[in-house]
Amino acid sequence: MIAAVAAERRNPAAPAPAWLCEAREAIERGSSGSVRTAALSRRARVHPVYLARTFRRHYGCSVGALIRRRRVIAAARLVADSGATLVDIAYEAGFSDQAHFCREFRLLAGTTPLAFRRLAHAG
Repeated sequence: MIAAVAAERRNPAAPAPAWLCEAREAIERGSSGSVRTAALSRRARVHPVYLARTFRRHYGCSVGALIRRRRVIAAARLVADSGATLVDIAYEAGFSDQAHFCREFRLLAGTTPLAFRRLAHAG
């Protein structure tokens, strides 16, 4: 068993296990607010820490980072295409509040949601 763990650490380029691919696909296709790490680990039947460690090793980011990225992408579509308020968009995308949404949006998109909306409507 120790040899298997050591071999896994030496070969991070090995293909991701099927359960991990399924977890990533669940994140990619899941609705914005419905994906949770605990639910992914239960579905994969692995410990949450093992899921997190293996996910980062194979995909180069944390489970939470990918979930937040997917939420921001979904929210960006709403910001550009709808006249909904940022509070409503934050809630729809699965963020706890508008401030949290705006921080994550700015970190990932490099601009605020309001500036993004103005750019989308100007073009």
